[in-house]
Amino acid sequence: MSRCARHSAWLLPLLLLAGSVGATQRGIHYGEIEDPGLVACDQQLWQGRIQRARECYRQLLGKAPATALRAELAWALGEIKAANSWFRQAVQEDPESASLRTRWGWLFAVTHQAAEAQALFNEALTLDPDYVYAKLGLASVMAGGFSGAASEALEPLLTDANIPTGAAIRASLLKAWLALEEGHLDDAATLLDRADGMLRSSTWPRLELLALRAAHAALGDEPVQPWVDEALALNGSFGDAWAVPAYFMVITRRYEQAGRWYEAALAVQPDLWSARLELGTNLLRLDRPVEARRQIEAAYTGDPYNAKTVNSLRLLDTLDGFEIRTLTMGDKGLKLRLHSEEAAVLTPYVADLTRRSVALFSERYRYTPSQPVVVEMYPDHEDFAVRTVGLPGVGILGATFGYVVAMDSPAARSPDDFHWGTTLWHEIAHIFTLRATDHRVTRWFSEGISVFEEWRTGPVPGRQIPLVALNAMAEGKLLPLAELDASFIRPSYPQQVLVSYMQAGLTCDFIEQEFGFAPLVEILAQYKAGAGTRTAVETALGIKLEQFDERFSAFIDSEFGETFAALTEFEQTRGDATRAAREQRWADVVEPAQRAVTLLPAYVDADSPYLMLARAQRELEQPAEEQATLQAFFDAGGRLPAALDRLAALLQEQDNVAAAADILDESNWVAPLDWERHSRLGGLWMQLGDSDAAVREYRAALALNPHDRADAHLNLARSLQSAGRADEARLEVLSALELAPNFREAQKLLMSLIES
Repeated sequence: MSRCARHSAWLLPLLLLAGSVGATQRGIHYGEIEDPGLVACDQQLWQGRIQRARECYRQLLGKAPATALRAELAWALGEIKAANSWFRQAVQEDPESASLRTRWGWLFAVTHQAAEAQALFNEALTLDPDYVYAKLGLASVMAGGFSGAASEALEPLLTDANIPTGAAIRASLLKAWLALEEGHLDDAATLLDRADGMLRSSTWPRLELLALRAAHAALGDEPVQPWVDEALALNGSFGDAWAVPAYFMVITRRYEQAGRWYEAALAVQPDLWSARLELGTNLLRLDRPVEARRQIEAAYTGDPYNAKTVNSLRLLDTLDGFEIRTLTMGDKGLKLRLHSEEAAVLTPYVADLTRRSVALFSERYRYTPSQPVVVEMYPDHEDFAVRTVGLPGVGILGATFGYVVAMDSPAARSPDDFHWGTTLWHEIAHIFTLRATDHRVTRWFSEGISVFEEWRTGPVPGRQIPLVALNAMAEGKLLPLAELDASFIRPSYPQQVLVSYMQAGLTCDFIEQEFGFAPLVEILAQYKAGAGTRTAVETALGIKLEQFDERFSAFIDSEFGETFAALTEFEQTRGDATRAAREQRWADVVEPAQRAVTLLPAYVDADSPYLMLARAQRELEQPAEEQATLQAFFDAGGRLPAALDRLAALLQEQDNVAAAADILDESNWVAPLDWERHSRLGGLWMQLGDSDAAVREYRAALALNPHDRADAHLNLARSLQSAGRADEARLEVLSALELAPNFREAQKLLMSLIES
């Protein structure tokens, strides 16, 4: 599962094609509408003469036009519900019209209802398989959903000389948008030149083209002002002249720049509600929630149809239930935003891991944070998803916005498949790749460094590569390095993003093994200087990118060749063990499970053969063998809490208290919200004489509201006394006695504290 967010902004390419002069306005339709009276009104709008356009629309509406035209006019006047009703009636009157269904589809598209829009575009194509504007609508929906099929859908339209000029312009603009998202600036420039040539000999304005020219310039670190000025000279209220390049700054993680440009967009077009929402969302990324709320509330007032706006406002209400804790860390400090029910438990662990990772990465990457690091953790995954992309249902674990890390808390996911400590380590690494390059690092390298650091320095060292990625690698699905970035934006097959994460991490691993660690730092320096991937890699490594791809391919074959050859047998033997375990034929589990472990010793997911083997050995009353299996599972990186609990218990039975404590301590990076485990670990630390560690664990147990709070206070008091903190210990004993006045053990400890 991917750990970092892809920014979901499906509305933006839709608005580009529907016309983005306001969140629900019709905009530039490039010949899709032919009524001369309506087009004349539209021309006024495109030139920024808003009042004249509205008067023109009203005059046309007063002439009681046909139903289809009524729908367009109501839409143009911002009467969305009326427009929807008129479109419905128009389709009933002319059910065979592909054009009507397509226009109706655009109304759904710009009011944030992509599924309904897609259905109408498909209906239009059923009526007329060659209707090019419906094809464009469908391609735009696919583009907005980050589907790799969008480019394929556009290719025939770009090469068909018989389609209308307006449709060809639209296809070129959307394809250029996709190329810019994927970082293919040369391809985008060619497409924009093509669209420009057609626009100059037409009556349609060059507004959207110029906005994309500005975005192209921004991505190439060139001045955007000339393109913006040209667009505003054509239409002084065209906010997308700034908002479109701002969007591309967001997806390349340059949030401060994006914020300035969204503000500029609103200065020229205050009712550009999409830009106001994005500004508010961006302010959240910059840890400015009060200002964010103001912008998002204004966006809702102007465009109540946007689910992202509604979700964001609900999230801001949810944040009222969070605590903010400001802690020391270096010169700049650390700020934690944790839910009030988890803050007391999680604070010491989150702070410890953050401090350790920041100190390590500062040394490794020669960059020291110049602002406080902010870590937010959400016990409800959907709140985190909204925090990140504005919409629920997103399968991500964490996201980093400059100095702000947001992620799921341990309560948001099952501990069987979520190691929150590793996720936090991964996200903190992003702070360094982003900030050390002034946010110019490519996605593949930033993700690659984070995965690489998980494996090399994280809480669970060692490569952890999911089975789906191993299978994809075995099938030859790894990409040339020049194409890797695009796969994060528009994957061409399910799970490709996950595979690309693994490829990025392995690429950094390969560089470190073959060329040393220093070139990784040099690649960051190259990105900061504005280099692209080819220049950055070739300069840092001294070889051509094509040679790098060849050597990396050989590295993969060398490192994983035997693993690839074993995958089929692994699946078979694991399946045999699973079936035997399901039927409780424990003796029949042992041999296939042992064979599966031998074939893929690094596979430690929740369905790992290690765990089936250990269960069989337990049922067969083979404690020594079970302990050895669980220890091997742990050594390979397995961190399933139940398995760690069992291993610690076996170690305790042998009086190996130190090893048991170390094993249970690892559970804190997976499942820190279990009071019994904290209490048990506190007792082990007390046996080992580590009073400070015992205090931490007993505090965590108490914060989790255990069944016997008096006993929990007493345990904490004992650990505080052992740590030489008598005053704090007395307070805890008094709390225990307040709950249970006749608690003899507490009374004895209180007397001891008074006498000391």
